[in-house]
Amino acid sequence: MSRKTVSSFKRRQRARLLFKIVLTLLVFSAVFGFSSLSIERAFKIEDISISGASRVDENKLAEAVRILLDGKKAFFLSEANPFFFDAEELTDYLKKEFPAIEDISAERDFLEKRLILTLSERKGWAVWCAKSCYYLDNQGVLFQPAPQFFGGLILKITDERPQDFNQGGQILDGSFFASFKKFIEDAEKTGKTAIRNIKITPNRSFWLESSAGWKIFIDEETNLDKAVENLGLFLDSEAFKNASGSVDYIDLRFPDKGFLKIGE
Repeated sequence: MSRKTVSSFKRRQRARLLFKIVLTLLVFSAVFGFSSLSIERAFKIEDISISGASRVDENKLAEAVRILLDGKKAFFLSEANPFFFDAEELTDYLKKEFPAIEDISAERDFLEKRLILTLSERKGWAVWCAKSCYYLDNQGVLFQPAPQFFGGLILKITDERPQDFNQGGQILDGSFFASFKKFIEDAEKTGKTAIRNIKITPNRSFWLESSAGWKIFIDEETNLDKAVENLGLFLDSEAFKNASGSVDYIDLRFPDKGFLKIGE
């Protein structure tokens, strides 16, 4: 047999082998695809059960879930396919889409073809207003549009800083906000009066107005533990007691000294 004949024979063998490999892969892909589609039809979510929603619109939440689950994950298979369902991805997505959700869990009931969502919602601690008004939770997160006027029913924060904050944003650094919130609670106990209004100035100072009429002046550099101590000293002082309700504000920005401003 000549070299040319041998070479031609080997090429035909390689071609037949390649054809068999490609055919095998096509058959395997088809079987896998039909099997996956069958599994997806058998277990695809048909019902979404939601509990714990009062602020969040359940219909919009269910719609958002279906939009994500119907997204193509691989070829023609959707997120609803049990091979690709990712509960953590789903819950992270929903928390971003619905800032009023503080925590959420997702479980699949394969036999009932049901997705069970259990959520807890953020609770309003204050109403924050700048260009728009939002409910603010006790972690400083803006989570839902709010009416502008509430009277004295809830703490109102007016923010005059130039930067924009959107729903889902945090108005102050987390650690400072926690200290600031504690200061408000301690100030209310010390002064035996509720804080009803807070103004944040463009230079990041804070004016806290009590229901008794006088205000507290602090800033981000204030030692808040020392400020509470100084507040107690001011409220027990003869100068404060003799002012007979004409106190304008108490400046607590400095740890070693403070100022009492009497109104005209």
